[in-house]
Amino acid sequence: MAVILGFAISAFCEIIVVMICAEAIMSWFAAGFSPGIMKVYMTLRQLTAPVLMPFRKLLQPISYKMGIDFSPVAAVFALQIVARVLVMIVYSIF
Repeated sequence: MAVILGFAISAFCEIIVVMICAEAIMSWFAAGFSPGIMKVYMTLRQLTAPVLMPFRKLLQPISYKMGIDFSPVAAVFALQIVARVLVMIVYSIF
């Protein structure tokens, strides 16, 4: 049971990380997208916004001064830590 739950937690966090990375990379080229790819991009933005918004608010002063949005990096880092902690908790409980 613990192995399955640990795998599910890890897989869920990895899927979110992949979506965040895809959205961040796609944001560099968003102006030249066709309408079909723009729908995919907007869907990724809507799905990742709840995860990224707290980090954007926290890092807004730095991002504004430097012109680079570091919120995806911070979100991926935090997700990796949360996933590892949750998996360790699951393994210690079961």
